[in-house]
Amino acid sequence: MKNARTTKFISALAIVPALAAVLITPSEVQAAAGGIQNCTASTTCVVGEFLYDDDSVALTGATCTLTSKYPDGSAHLTGQAMTGQSDGWYAYEFTAPATTGLYRATVSCEESGDTITIDRSFQVNAASATDVDSIASAVWSYSGRTVTSFGSLIADIWASATRTLTGVGLSSGQLATQSDVVSVRDKIDDLSEDSGDLTGIKNTVNETRLLIEEVVNAPIIQNILEAGRWTPSCSNNQPWHFIVVKNKARIKKLMMTANQGAFHTDPPLMIALVLQQEKCHG
Repeated sequence: MKNARTTKFISALAIVPALAAVLITPSEVQAAAGGIQNCTASTTCVVGEFLYDDDSVALTGATCTLTSKYPDGSAHLTGQAMTGQSDGWYAYEFTAPATTGLYRATVSCEESGDTITIDRSFQVNAASATDVDSIASAVWSYSGRTVTSFGSLIADIWASATRTLTGVGLSSGQLATQSDVVSVRDKIDDLSEDSGDLTGIKNTVNETRLLIEEVVNAPIIQNILEAGRWTPSCSNNQPWHFIVVKNKARIKKLMMTANQGAFHTDPPLMIALVLQQEKCHG
């Protein structure tokens, strides 16, 4: 090699075996693979490798690529360029396929004319089923949980243009809004006022009916009595006095017969007690 210093690739996953390769001539490439990396299907997976020279100095100028195959042997990734870091770390990030199984993969790096190929096969596993009880337990046992400090969460909810706390739409109808409640209240107030008015009208009608009965019936009775044609009248022109009784209880008491028969109490009820002014003589 042109460099005075011997350059060796050392896999960070097997540093001791790689250091033992220092005794081999510079033109030979040595690498040792670590354990199989596990990735979860449909999630982010990162395949990477640290590269050092024989003096354990990070190699930052290498060109590395990743190639992998599906479990059935078809191509998955082919020569994907890996990003290097100042500490000698080279990696490629991708979304693990939904197909589970072992993906055979290799990382190939070239530095100053030397090339190293490292086995970086990885296993894609199905995502584990979510354990609701475990999630709840983890949330409540989390040291940083809080139910009183939400930052601007509450303000953000009320300020959201699509919030539904004030919406009335439901899948089976609508919520009652303030205007609906006020409208119902006003209607109830109106009905209360109307009911009061109707009660007053009813009382007025009853009073008017009774007054009419008194005004109309009084002269009729007076005329009948003044006719003086019923026994025990002693003369046709005998003066009479009469009293109009309208109380149902009193009328019933006056009209009850000796055998306590039925009494007709349907309105209108009125009885005239006719009294002679003086006893008849002869």
